[in-house]
Amino acid sequence: MAYALDCLPVQIPLIDGRMKEFYPSHIINPNTKAIIDDAGLPDPTNNGIRGQLIVKFDIEFPDYKLGREPDE
Repeated sequence: MAYALDCLPVQIPLIDGRMKEFYPSHIINPNTKAIIDDAGLPDPTNNGIRGQLIVKFDIEFPDYKLGREPDE
């Protein structure tokens, strides 16, 4: 969750097995989408140049206030 709130770099797995470091420019909310150029599928008709990769972040926030344990 710290990554979502602090705009820390996020490691995103690419379709070819590599990892790409993504630096969000704002807080990542549930269902935030990011577009990463040159990380999508290669275009065989254009010398294999890669297209855009669209990443949708699925963030789950806790149901309790941070800094204390949830009620059991």
